[in-house]
Amino acid sequence: MSGGATAVGVDLDSLRGFKLSEKFAIVHAYGIAHQPPSFVLPVPGLALGSLADGLADGLPNECRIEWTLAKGYDADIESVQHIFTRLTDA
Repeated sequence: MSGGATAVGVDLDSLRGFKLSEKFAIVHAYGIAHQPPSFVLPVPGLALGSLADGLADGLPNECRIEWTLAKGYDADIESVQHIFTRLTDA
């Protein structure tokens, strides 16, 4: 509860992997996250935003390609993206 307002957020995530061959696999991960609005660096006791405007949303997603090398070594390359909505600087 913040300034008399309340908010509920349901956070979900999903991870799926697909084997392309004996040596290659691709992994996708998606999620939804919510948090109350805050200052760039959260300071205890300092609340610049309020829940009256709702929760800020985050939509993280990731794509990774995994490669199995010889002698027990693995390599991977990964791309991560976060999309933020309803941000506020108060």
